[in-house]
Amino acid sequence: MTIIKRRTEGKYQVAVRPDVEIMVIPNVEWRRNALIFYKRLDDQTIEQLSGGLNKFKEGYQWYYADLWRQLALDGYEWTDYVPGSIDLGTAQTWYKIGSKFLPDDRVYDKLLFSHYAATRSLPDVEAHKILEAANEGEWTEKAIREAVKLLLGNPPKVPKPKIIQCAHCDNWIAETDKGCGWCFYTIAQQRIESFQAVLTELANPSGDLEWAVELANRALAEV
Repeated sequence: MTIIKRRTEGKYQVAVRPDVEIMVIPNVEWRRNALIFYKRLDDQTIEQLSGGLNKFKEGYQWYYADLWRQLALDGYEWTDYVPGSIDLGTAQTWYKIGSKFLPDDRVYDKLLFSHYAATRSLPDVEAHKILEAANEGEWTEKAIREAVKLLLGNPPKVPKPKIIQCAHCDNWIAETDKGCGWCFYTIAQQRIESFQAVLTELANPSGDLEWAVELANRALAEV
């Protein structure tokens, strides 16, 4: 087994290459940070990969992400193959990162999975710009996260509106200079009812036309 140690933030993260026994799987290529599949998965291959990856202690995130993505592409429910030792929420994060950064995009040889993960909130172009700089400057994961924060900026805080009681209808509303929505609704309903009464009177051949006109004028005055 080959163990590669990288120093980051005062401690080592260990990227473990698979054992030779695990690597010998037909139509599966093991790369430093990716699994490449040249044929649809079958039950035997899935069992070999699942059993082999369970032996890993560190450095397996890319491998799991690629296996799960291939399972999904081949029509399997990939979450059925998440081992009990990995939280489903964690697995879903790995899956998304593996899908965002496909094997051919993982070109930064000095960076680990966690470095890529730190840029997952960015569009692809911006993420690669930061990863390229991080690779050249040998940034820590923390440094990448700080760069992402600077790039995204601090979103403005939207103040919560003050809740007050309307002096006219006693309903609780957000304080605004646009008036009370409840009151507007009540007034609108009253005007609709007035217009309906006018139309009903005008449609009645035996109705009082003079009264209907007066009613219409009052309704219009309220608009």
